[in-house]
Amino acid sequence: MTRVVVLGQTVPNARSNGKEVVFGGMMRYLRDAVGPEQLHYLAIGLNERPQVDYSVILLPKPAAVQQMLASLGALLKQQRSLQESVLYSDTLRVRIQQALETLQPDVVICDTLRTGQYLMQAVPVTSAKRIIYLDDLFSLRYRKMLEVSERLPEAQINPLGNFGRLLPAVGRKLLESRQLQRTLLRWEAKLIARREDQAPRYFDRCLLISRAEVQLLRQRTGAQNIEEMPPLMDRPFRRARSYAGAAEFVFLGDLSLPHNEVSILHFLERQLPELLRIMPDFVLHIVGPGRSVRLEELARQYPRHLLLEGYVDDLDALLGRCCALIAPLLFGSGVKLKTLEALGRGLPIVCTSYGAEGIALQPGVHAIVEDRLEAYPERLKQLMDCTVNEAMSRAARAFFEEHYSPDMVYQAYHHLLLDRAGPDASVPVSGSG
Repeated sequence: MTRVVVLGQTVPNARSNGKEVVFGGMMRYLRDAVGPEQLHYLAIGLNERPQVDYSVILLPKPAAVQQMLASLGALLKQQRSLQESVLYSDTLRVRIQQALETLQPDVVICDTLRTGQYLMQAVPVTSAKRIIYLDDLFSLRYRKMLEVSERLPEAQINPLGNFGRLLPAVGRKLLESRQLQRTLLRWEAKLIARREDQAPRYFDRCLLISRAEVQLLRQRTGAQNIEEMPPLMDRPFRRARSYAGAAEFVFLGDLSLPHNEVSILHFLERQLPELLRIMPDFVLHIVGPGRSVRLEELARQYPRHLLLEGYVDDLDALLGRCCALIAPLLFGSGVKLKTLEALGRGLPIVCTSYGAEGIALQPGVHAIVEDRLEAYPERLKQLMDCTVNEAMSRAARAFFEEHYSPDMVYQAYHHLLLDRAGPDASVPVSGSG
């Protein structure tokens, strides 16, 4: 039997952001592939045990004092990145090593460098096959955030994103200083780049969600054990779209993440007057948690046109009647799951190159890729033609089925996660269809 241990700090059955979707999809695959009895999740810092049928071992994250001392040590010694340091303690290292010795896994999978650091030791802590899912290249993400911060000084960029929940309250308070944010981002970009470059030496396979970032890390390190890991998405709904020509659009994303919050605010504050001139009945549904006071104030000024939806129970119904997804991202890294959600539902997309990054779609066929935000009003107006809209809808759905359908991704995961794990690791049948 193939035994798999996953070391992470993500709720496996949550879906509030792209990170949770990808991690949850991987866990669903592993559960189907090896069975719940052979899947063990070492979960760091979760507040409660997730409702899953495989083994979960809860491990407490370091105390606030330990986190602050470890953060200072990271800045002084420069051996670990800041985000690794706040999740490191010797006590936790011993607990993880004891669990691995007890479980004797065939495969160990680490969820980003924050947990992967525990396997990046001079003396290997396990003889199992070691895999790390790096998510995005955080070094690249932070550099892009710095570029936008300098180009748009009025933009209020929260550099923490989901990482903020790992920090003690005093750490989050200190990082409200704009100058300190920029200083730490520069430092963290340098530290995390060094650790990203070291990862291929400690793991049998390093996985990134973006094909472009796979190539970049291979160039930086000369290593070939770096591969693309496509996200496992639920199979989209099969009922026909009901678009009838209305100026109704949607933006999807966790607004606590800097690339979403800054980008949609920047777009609306500059383009909304022109959008309303060309399309007086323009409506934008903004779907996702974490909206800021600034975005709420803007929505109050345009109550008929900007609808802050938060969480939507029936996302399929909303997307089915909208004209297009708008993704005017100013920066970002990795594959944007909002783009894949739209492709899978045959919803036309108007996005910047950051919205299409890492996805081998053909601009003008599968989506409209436009970096000039001032061109968006006319681009969106064009998609209100139902014939144009339907043609792009069909192309988008066909592209998704060819590259990102659950069955295709299950095949990829078998190669990436279990191909050397044992003769019993057969390819499971996707349960999401």
